[in-house]
Amino acid sequence: MAKFAKLKYNEIKYKKIDEFNNWFIIQPLERGMANTLGNSLRRVLLSSIYGVAPFAIKIADITHQYKSIVNTDVDVLTLIARLCKIPFKYNEAVFGDNSVLKVSFKSSNEGVVTYKDLELPMGVEIVGDLNTPIATLSSKKALEFDLFIRADYGYASEEKNKLFVADHRADIDSKLKGELLVFDSNFSPIRRIMYYVEELNSSSHYVQEKLELEVETNGTIEAKDALAQAAKVLTAHLNIIGNIDLNQEEIDSMFISDITKKTEDKFSSMTIEDLDLTVRSTNGLKRANITKVSELKELSYSDLKNINSIGEKSINEIIDALKSIGIEIEKGDSE
Repeated sequence: MAKFAKLKYNEIKYKKIDEFNNWFIIQPLERGMANTLGNSLRRVLLSSIYGVAPFAIKIADITHQYKSIVNTDVDVLTLIARLCKIPFKYNEAVFGDNSVLKVSFKSSNEGVVTYKDLELPMGVEIVGDLNTPIATLSSKKALEFDLFIRADYGYASEEKNKLFVADHRADIDSKLKGELLVFDSNFSPIRRIMYYVEELNSSSHYVQEKLELEVETNGTIEAKDALAQAAKVLTAHLNIIGNIDLNQEEIDSMFISDITKKTEDKFSSMTIEDLDLTVRSTNGLKRANITKVSELKELSYSDLKNINSIGEKSINEIIDALKSIGIEIEKGDSE
């Protein structure tokens, strides 16, 4: 069996915003493999990552969705839309399989109602700004509701949720007068996923690629954990096709042996100060959160150009310094 180049998977630290909006790089990939992996991971991230969302609500004395709520600044549809945006954190131990949990609210004062005013079941957590407004009340007893939430993945239409309600009616408990209103649910915690493919050695007859992934979540799951979950989903499906049960030795056998491991270990202990760069270049790299030579050697010429805190003169200095210790950063044909 033909062997592939040993893959490296890392965060792109200088592009990272936070744990929930992060960049990742996989390289070197065979030509065409970057698009294959990128598109597969993107589709799974958008459709198959577990999250929590409301699916039904009972509002005191409300019988249908197309109704205003007296002494508030919202109608029923607006209230539901705002409640659907609440970022409930998924916890497998709390939600389990098809568990239905109730979030309640009963007003006792006038003014603005926010996330922190909601009565949450034990173990349920809302992330982000708890002062996010839900409604403004002009009387003390203007609003009371029971909101029902569950965990799932992807998107569930109103019709699908109605079937769920029919099967789990005993779990949906509310003493409020009014009708149970069922609506669409978006369980996905992924806000955005983009991938970018770039050739690593376009000047060579043997072209390899790198794959960059940008993953942004709603704050209920870290980007790296969402990406790991997507990889597991893909692996589980492919396992059915190939009856795969590979141990680490078998996985390693598919890739070219890393004959440069000792050199890699040397670089892992080197900091950018060891390169004897000018203060301007050193500070520019630090502002981009690059402090080790092992991080620097993973970057291409294009990556260096995209770092706002260093200029062309510093880039050339960095390339020369890396070359002096045996690390080559080559320019592509278009650079």
